[in-house]
Amino acid sequence: MEIGKWFWGRVRQAAPQKRQAYFVVALFLIALLIRYLVFLFYFDAKIPFGADSDDYIGFGSSLALGDLSLPEYLVRGGYANTILYPLFLAAHYRVFGFSQSPVIVTQVVLSSCIVVMVFLMALETIGKKGAYLAALIAAAYFYEIQWAFYILTETLSLFLITLTFYLFVK
Repeated sequence: MEIGKWFWGRVRQAAPQKRQAYFVVALFLIALLIRYLVFLFYFDAKIPFGADSDDYIGFGSSLALGDLSLPEYLVRGGYANTILYPLFLAAHYRVFGFSQSPVIVTQVVLSSCIVVMVFLMALETIGKKGAYLAALIAAAYFYEIQWAFYILTETLSLFLITLTFYLFVK
């Protein structure tokens, strides 16, 4: 409790620029906390797998092991599926080993960064009150939160799209 009083006391005393920086940090931490609670209580602390998870994990594992051949699921459909997400997985597998947990942790961090970018974009475009509302909605939007726990492209894609918009707005 003392840490909270100290933190928010510092926020109130800080200059407006610093206050915003403190709020951004607090927003990021709150978004992380919400995602952690969803993981514990909704997913029962188990990593869920989506329909395409096996394909992405297989391709990412192959890339991590140095096999650069295209997997069957890319060839059979006659279309080019995403390559960025298997590269993202391969990088994790090379650094952390063949575990899904580091991937999930990274996706949860990316998902929390999306909340911060939504706040900063809204601050630039619609003002303070709208930015707070947008951040609240983004932090608590369940369908965006849940995708962070699946080994699927959604979180990385949404992060990159949000980052692109943020860079244009900034």
